[in-house]
Amino acid sequence: MRLSYLTGLILLAGCPAAQIKHTFDTPIPPEEPRATLELELTLEPQQDCEEAFDLELYRQRGIELIAWDRPEGPKRCASRRATIRYIPGRIQQEQVMRLCREAASRVEQVRP
Repeated sequence: MRLSYLTGLILLAGCPAAQIKHTFDTPIPPEEPRATLELELTLEPQQDCEEAFDLELYRQRGIELIAWDRPEGPKRCASRRATIRYIPGRIQQEQVMRLCREAASRVEQVRP
């Protein structure tokens, strides 16, 4: 019984229909082009404002990295700068901006 189960798994693993091409944690090939957006954001005032914003954006597979400035003073969620690296072959700049506007109170592009 155990041998037939293992044989079945091996055969299934070799079947192209059974293989998953892309999962959420599949690394993006280094040769795939990247682009960045530098934004000034005002996030929803809450204890974990950066984390909440990150989680919203990282749902989209084309967002690769969000790098934050260091917050100064008590305004942890206001006038923050973030650089968002994304994969243009998977998500367009307009879509990234739309996601940011949905996740933040105010969004301004720092440099085009």
